[in-house]
Amino acid sequence: MDVNQVLKKIDNKSYFKKHIPGLNLNGKKQVKCHCPLHDDKNPSLSIDIEQGLFQCFGCGEKGNAIQFMEKLRGVDFRSEERRVGKEC
Repeated sequence: MDVNQVLKKIDNKSYFKKHIPGLNLNGKKQVKCHCPLHDDKNPSLSIDIEQGLFQCFGCGEKGNAIQFMEKLRGVDFRSEERRVGKEC
């Protein structure tokens, strides 16, 4: 399974909610929260729930759902892609 197939299988709402404590999914396409990738005092992480993309305006990290978990867990992209593929 290639990365695009894995990304299509991810339920972005559940995926980000599971991995970001306190994420408030308010029914909007775009949500903001504290970034778990750094010591975030103000909500600086923006997540596009429909597309599964994130961007942090505090630490500068951005990417797709797999890249988010890669950075959060501190593992390489291929390992995280395989893990997510099995999880979905």
